[in-house]
Amino acid sequence: MNPELKEAAVHGSKEYPFALYDLQRLGPSFHVSFHWHEELEIVYVYEGPLYLTIENQSYIGKKGDVFVVNSKEIHEMHVQDKNVRYGTLLFPPSSLLFQENDEITRKYIQPLCMGDVLFSHAIGNQELADKIFSVISQILSLNKQKVPAYRLGTKALLLQIIFLLFNHHQEI
Repeated sequence: MNPELKEAAVHGSKEYPFALYDLQRLGPSFHVSFHWHEELEIVYVYEGPLYLTIENQSYIGKKGDVFVVNSKEIHEMHVQDKNVRYGTLLFPPSSLLFQENDEITRKYIQPLCMGDVLFSHAIGNQELADKIFSVISQILSLNKQKVPAYRLGTKALLLQIIFLLFNHHQEI
């Protein structure tokens, strides 16, 4: 892994290691050059086409598509259409750990943190993508409204996404 491509941006904070970005193309084109980061990134497309390359695999995202960029994977995104709108949510897998080292932590969260589990980049199952999109919408709503305990709700919903991804991962 090329250390020069490590993204310098900080996503979230130590107390709330989670970041949401809602992006709409600005100017004649928009390009996020090749980079990697420690966080898991989920990309969701409101309006496409969004062009992505993740670990040398190219994808074209359209409305309703969801993509997963695993921790430390090299990726880039670009758009060429002024109507493109997409969002990303980033979080370190370790933010999902619990102090108790139970079976859930050992079987699911620790392997995710260690990079032993890699999810598929493109969520080709539209029903699954729709479910993830729905959970993302709930996360966006919580973080916009800042309801009491919204941070707890965000973590619970992130675990819901990880649950959906693990179930899909086991079916592959």
